[in-house]
Amino acid sequence: MDLKGKTLNLMKSFIHFLFHNICSISLFSLFFYFSLLFSHDSLAFSCNFDVYVSGRKINCNSNQFERQICEIIKSCPSFHQLDRILRSLYQSQIISDFYLQNSGESTYVNIVPIISFTEVQISGNIPLEIYRRFEELLKTKRFRKVEEVKNLCEDMMMQEGVVNPVCSVSIQNTKVFVEISGSVSFIDDIKLSLDDKSIENEIYAVLLDFKSKRFFPAQVQQIRKSVLILLRDYGYLNPQVDISFNSGTLYCNVKVGRKYVLFIQIDGVEELIDISEDQIREEIINNFSGNFSQYSVKLFIENFLKTHKIHHPQVYVSEVEIDEQISNVKVVIKLPKMFYLDEFRIDGLKALDEDDIKYYIGAKERNIITVFYPKYGLYQEDQIDAFVLRIKEFARLKGFFDFKIKDFKKDVSGDSLKIKVSVEEGERAIIDNFYIYNFPQKVSDDIELPETPVFYDKDFINELRSELEKLLRDYGFEDFDIVVYENWRTKKLVDVTFVYTGDKSENLVWYIFANSRTDTRLVKDISEVEVGDKLRNSIVESVYDNLSGTRYFDYIDVKPYTISADYVPQNSVSPRRYSILVINLQEGKLNEFEVSGGISSVEGVRGSFEFTRRNIFYWGLDFSAGIRSSYWVFPFGREMGLTFLGFHSEFVRRKLVEKFDVSLSFSPKYESTFLYNIQKPLVLSLNISRDVSFFRIMNSFSFELRELTSWPGFSIIPESKSLRNLFFVSQGISFKKSGFSGILRNDVFLSQKISDKIELSSEFYDLREFWGIGAVFSIGRIFVSDIFYVPLEHRFFLGGFRGPRGYREMSVYSDIVPELRNKSSNKVLIMTEIFSPKLYFLRSYVFFDVGSVFYDSQNPFFYKGVGPGVFMDTPFGSFRFELGYGIDRKIFMIHFSFGLNRFTL
Repeated sequence: MDLKGKTLNLMKSFIHFLFHNICSISLFSLFFYFSLLFSHDSLAFSCNFDVYVSGRKINCNSNQFERQICEIIKSCPSFHQLDRILRSLYQSQIISDFYLQNSGESTYVNIVPIISFTEVQISGNIPLEIYRRFEELLKTKRFRKVEEVKNLCEDMMMQEGVVNPVCSVSIQNTKVFVEISGSVSFIDDIKLSLDDKSIENEIYAVLLDFKSKRFFPAQVQQIRKSVLILLRDYGYLNPQVDISFNSGTLYCNVKVGRKYVLFIQIDGVEELIDISEDQIREEIINNFSGNFSQYSVKLFIENFLKTHKIHHPQVYVSEVEIDEQISNVKVVIKLPKMFYLDEFRIDGLKALDEDDIKYYIGAKERNIITVFYPKYGLYQEDQIDAFVLRIKEFARLKGFFDFKIKDFKKDVSGDSLKIKVSVEEGERAIIDNFYIYNFPQKVSDDIELPETPVFYDKDFINELRSELEKLLRDYGFEDFDIVVYENWRTKKLVDVTFVYTGDKSENLVWYIFANSRTDTRLVKDISEVEVGDKLRNSIVESVYDNLSGTRYFDYIDVKPYTISADYVPQNSVSPRRYSILVINLQEGKLNEFEVSGGISSVEGVRGSFEFTRRNIFYWGLDFSAGIRSSYWVFPFGREMGLTFLGFHSEFVRRKLVEKFDVSLSFSPKYESTFLYNIQKPLVLSLNISRDVSFFRIMNSFSFELRELTSWPGFSIIPESKSLRNLFFVSQGISFKKSGFSGILRNDVFLSQKISDKIELSSEFYDLREFWGIGAVFSIGRIFVSDIFYVPLEHRFFLGGFRGPRGYREMSVYSDIVPELRNKSSNKVLIMTEIFSPKLYFLRSYVFFDVGSVFYDSQNPFFYKGVGPGVFMDTPFGSFRFELGYGIDRKIFMIHFSFGLNRFTL
């Protein structure tokens, strides 16, 4: 029981006692009860623990770490449990050491936390670039002892070229002071010794690039490699280059040795590979190391070819000495014969599927894609032979143990190969019964085994075993294994038994230890795991995903540790086991700046600037602010003019109320909507949201000061003149999973008259290597007694990039006429796309759209658009270019924009 619970119980007992015995209370009784209520030691350490942190008496109000240790101690763990808890913290690198001693009456505990730094101060006569690298290193590492910081500092200084470095380290809480003494050497002079004066100037020019630079040991290898590349380029493939440094002088001693002339010859199907003779020669010159010999060159080239997926090449290296100073080296590479697999046919199949066999053995026949991927479907002849052997392997997995290959024919024509395999399946084995044995009772009650008899299938047995494992983990069981036994009653009849082996204890979360500067309660709320939850893999993965989604942390480590033996609570049928969930976190860079821009047929030229500060005060408070504008300059789509100018700022507090995110935003803006300007000098919103699985639930309460004015020359305003101040409430739910995403939103507008807008939009994209499909579906309805009291920017308009394509942006809408003012408005839109195979970063596709906006009393007329498009996935984002034909208005329109999705993302 925690401190709060004990205090409340004692207070209840005291009041009850006072009420029934008020006449007989003595001064001694009052003193006894008040001493129980207000004694800090008796409440905080009622289990007789004497706890120290780094030799200092623990202070439960000092910091997060000590508060969490106090919480653990107050739960009264046993000596064995506390030992397991501290061991788990040690393994998670949260504490560096601990000591436990049980004296009978009390338990002495001394804990030494891991050292991590939030602030680093470095002094000394060392270059600034070294300071900064060392500072970043200290902030990203964790240390068990102060000596580790000192050793790391001196080791790094030596690698950076500091002579006789000495580091003095002192630590105050999470701040470290490091004073570094030593000197830095620079390359002031260069001495070159060379036995071939003809290339002296060229080598000296290479060495001059390093003059006046700081010297450090790793630079020796860099200088040596630069000289070697130059020498090999001149034909000296086995030179000796010695680099040394002393008192500011760089010494370079070179013996060039014999000059070699390389001749590379590739025999075989070189037109089918991407390697040329020049590439191999350049690879030898730039990357060959070691002594130059026929064997070493042969081995180097073979390894190089393997990295390019070319196996079993025949490499021949021969050397002819022309004179004492020059040799002729000839390298002949005979590549194995490679074939395109034009046809792979298996005759005699009855139950087995030919395509399944080809997929299993990895045989891919040549098709039209080969035009774009010249290496597609290239095989060596021995690989084809291996394919044939794997056919029998596949058949046995499916229960055809008498499977035979009767004939195997190869038809070779140039670089093409046709294979015909004749087989005989035989009879298929049958599983007569499935059994389970030794499973926990509550799990075995929920297991549904397949009806038998069924055909034998090894893959099916493995899938069933995986499903049983998942079911067990869903019940909180972890330390177990499932062994599969096959009992063959006859050659064709088998019983399959799944045997549970291992621990039968449910694994429950006993305590959550969060090691982070971020508030511990917030970390637990974001993790969405509670004490008492069944601890399974899905919970650990969910905790990691939830924490990662905040973008607060550079390092996240979530580990469960068992802390107690099996225990059977009262009134419980199954035994339970308790674990501590240790969450180890390290905050990353919480400030973020983003500048973006682009062009599209919707907004024209656009740009934005965004600043975000996350996790303010390490309390889950986020702040973002930005400005965005766009200007239309193109001769099609929207008329020329400013289309958007807005500023926004938002505060978000994660998991503020019952795990809901709460945000307050301020976002004044200016928009031009075809012939009208919408000015909003004040927009305030209170937003509440929560993520549940792959769903996000949203609620918003907004207030706007707005005004709509027409452009010069247009006097008609399609809404009530009194529609200036607007308050609306929004509810919504969005989802995203496996390429399918969508949003259902309901907006209630409160002005002079109440209106209700409901809209559902969903998208599905499935883009594979050789095909792809996309679909957008959107429907909506506005319920209102007078459409003039619905803000113009919240009504339904179609056209442009958001569909149907082939029409100008926002050109599909319902006419506003007096007799239709009291009717509701409806929207229907369907957009479909079929993608071609991916060619590098390009995909072409064709689309067909249909949609309309209409009133109830009218027969809806649906606008249709069709056309081709190109989708480009570039490092700067996804770009679309589309040519749409509006079937009903008989016009062509060009649409282009960045992004794949249109509504929900």
